[in-house]
Amino acid sequence: MKNNQQSKVLTILLVFLFVVFFTGLIGRGITPRVITDFLIVRPLQWSALNIRKVGSSLVDFSNYMSSKQLLTEENDRLKIENSSLQERLKILQSYYNENVDLKASLGIQNQGNYKLSEVNVLWYNYASNTMVISGGFKQGIKKNMPVVISLDGKTTNLVGLISETSYNSSTVLLGTSPYFKIGVKNIIRGGFDVAQGSGNSLLITSYQISLEVDTGDLYVSSGFGDIFPEGIVVGRVISANNQKGIKREIKLEPIVNYATLLRVIVVTGNE
Repeated sequence: MKNNQQSKVLTILLVFLFVVFFTGLIGRGITPRVITDFLIVRPLQWSALNIRKVGSSLVDFSNYMSSKQLLTEENDRLKIENSSLQERLKILQSYYNENVDLKASLGIQNQGNYKLSEVNVLWYNYASNTMVISGGFKQGIKKNMPVVISLDGKTTNLVGLISETSYNSSTVLLGTSPYFKIGVKNIIRGGFDVAQGSGNSLLITSYQISLEVDTGDLYVSSGFGDIFPEGIVVGRVISANNQKGIKREIKLEPIVNYATLLRVIVVTGNE
């Protein structure tokens, strides 16, 4: 009986305190709507917002995995295509090399029967006017052998001269090197002069001032000496200036663009 009375008293006291607390809140402007909003509505809104965020993250993750799968498949396909293109490129490169070799061989063989060695260009150095080729004394290449190329299978164009050799490679001194000299003649009017490299062209100091020279004339190797066969195209005249009436300076432009050469021919001897 005593316990029941204590319970009633405690309940009444709690109700009284709640009423006082609630009345105090109302007195401060905190209405039941505000309390409901704070205790129920806002937590529900926060929960809904986070649920949407989680859902959006799951969708993004799903899209990412799908995109990753598509990218992986695309990457695998591109790898296969790239491998196929590499094989086709090798085949086309072999055809190109064969075509260059045939043209070069035809061009030089039109001028006589020569032993030829077709080689790859490994390195071209503009500053030193040299290039490195893939053949050396193992392939029978020696110092002072002519290096040529034929672009059309009919004419042979000068590249340079072997200056150094090793077992499997050689250095070519290009026609534009200041250390390079070759006997030349005007392909139309003849004569005899010596052309020397000048960095990016060849210069002829000619005392045959009575010999008419026009811009565009071709000069070819004269054949004098034991190195260059006759008739190799050395360069095209780009200027010809008389100096004090006793000599003429003729500037030749090489026919060959050294920077674009992939294959060249070394004349290793006569058959």
